[in-house]
Amino acid sequence: MSPAKTASETPSASKAVGPAADDKPTLMLLDGNSLAFRAFYALPAENFKTQGGLTTNAVYGFTAMLINLLRDEHPSHIAAAFDVSRQTFRLEKYPEYKAGRSATPDEFRGQIDITKEVLGA
Repeated sequence: MSPAKTASETPSASKAVGPAADDKPTLMLLDGNSLAFRAFYALPAENFKTQGGLTTNAVYGFTAMLINLLRDEHPSHIAAAFDVSRQTFRLEKYPEYKAGRSATPDEFRGQIDITKEVLGA
């Protein structure tokens, strides 16, 4: 994943991202999957589809939440973390980790990649 851009490197976000009033650098760290899933379940999937049929409710909701966070918090830097698709140390240490979760809905698949593109813009 490429490093997050600062306000001066991102002209489209220059009004939303910038140092706080006291000019102290601040880092906003986002749990990308958590925010995307929250948006996915908050917005009706049938209302957010491209002409090609791709569902985009998680992308739309994630972007809206990000814009609001940037407006309200004024971070100087942003970083986002996303889950990986391989096994991690958590599962090795605790085999029941995420064991009770249902499978990811088909409509959600592909939206994480688009969300990462939004963050890179």
